[in-house]
Amino acid sequence: RRGIAAPGSARAPASARLAATADEEAPVSAIELLSRGESDPFVRDLSEEIRGITGAGIDSLMNPAKVINLERELIGLREQAEEIEAQERRSADDESLLADIRALIEEKEAVSFREKRMVMKGWLRNVFRGQAVLCAFVGALLVYDAVPFFPNQELYIRVLGYWSWWLFTVPSLRSIKPLAKEEKTALDIAFLATLVASVATPIFTKDLPTIWYTQSTPSQLTPGLLS
Repeated sequence: RRGIAAPGSARAPASARLAATADEEAPVSAIELLSRGESDPFVRDLSEEIRGITGAGIDSLMNPAKVINLERELIGLREQAEEIEAQERRSADDESLLADIRALIEEKEAVSFREKRMVMKGWLRNVFRGQAVLCAFVGALLVYDAVPFFPNQELYIRVLGYWSWWLFTVPSLRSIKPLAKEEKTALDIAFLATLVASVATPIFTKDLPTIWYTQSTPSQLTPGLLS
C-alpha cells in the first residue's frame, strides 16, 4: 500500500507516513508544464476550468505554477484516500492517516480555490508598465548625470543607470500577466540580451549613455507592452 508501512516493517506514525509520500515521485516541474502550454492535457484542462471562472486562461493567474502544484498534490492525495477507503479492514493507524489526508485535502482545496481567482487586474498591469518606463527614464538621468538637484553623481551610481534595464525595466514587463507567447519569448530574449550587453559593452566603450542605449535596443522588442 502506497504511503503506508512496507510489509514486515514497523508502522510509522501517521504524520510521518503522510510526509513520506510526497517524495515518492519526481514529476515534471510546474514551470516545464507551463512552458508546454495548453498542448499538455493537464494544463489544458486546468486552463479551461480557470477560464470558466475568470474568463481568462491559466497564464492570467498571479501564481500559475502554484496552482499546478496544488492540483497535482490534490490528485495524489485523493488517490491515497481512495486506496485506504477501499480496504475492507483498516487499522487505527490507517484511520489516522486517512484523517490526516482528508484534512490536507480540505486545506489545499481552499488554497487552490483562492489562487484560481487571483488574476492580474488591469490597474496592476499598468503599474508594471509605468514602473518599467520610470526605471528606464531614471536610468537615462543617471547615465547622463542629469538627476535634478543631485549633480555630479559617483560613477558607481551612474553605472546603475544602464544596469537598470536588466535589473528593473525588463523584469517589470515580464511580470505582466497574461502575455502572448511572442511577447514572452521577446522578453526572455531581452532579459538575456540586456545582461550580456551590460557585461560586454563596457569592454568596447566607457561612454555611459552609449552603454545605456545599447541596453535599450533589446527592450524595444516588445513595444506593445508599453502602450
